[in-house]
Amino acid sequence: MKKINITVNLKNKQDLYNPYNNSILNDDLSSYLLNSLRGLGLKEKVQITIIHTEDISLEEQKNIENIIHTNFYRIDFEDAIHTKAYHIRAIILLIVGIILLWISYYLNTNNIYIIEELILILGWVAIWEVADYLLFEDTKNRIKSKRIDELTKATIKFIKEDN
Repeated sequence: MKKINITVNLKNKQDLYNPYNNSILNDDLSSYLLNSLRGLGLKEKVQITIIHTEDISLEEQKNIENIIHTNFYRIDFEDAIHTKAYHIRAIILLIVGIILLWISYYLNTNNIYIIEELILILGWVAIWEVADYLLFEDTKNRIKSKRIDELTKATIKFIKEDN
């Protein structure tokens, strides 16, 4: 199995951290790491190579590794909650769509045909929303989740570069 190598050129140690909290990864770096995996295979292992000019102690290296991994665990957890909420929404929409289709089938309004059609259309729109989510959005979310999972398991290598 081949490895994907993501290189981070670090000019300053502070570039790794969120400007407001040194125990959180910089959002730009987090996005860069995630976007670096776009278009690449989902089963390859990931290695992050941090090339730095400043001295970074072993303790700091362990802390940086922990911050990077924790960042992607947090993103994965938030995405899982978001996905669960979407699944609940999809189930509710599916039930509403089926009920609306059932109502439109058994509704007999001799004078106002438009009400039957309106309910029928609303039922199909609700069902199509579920199909759209399952066919397109859920697939994108699964791919993103696999990429985030690989980043949580990524090996991190530090290389000191002389000026």
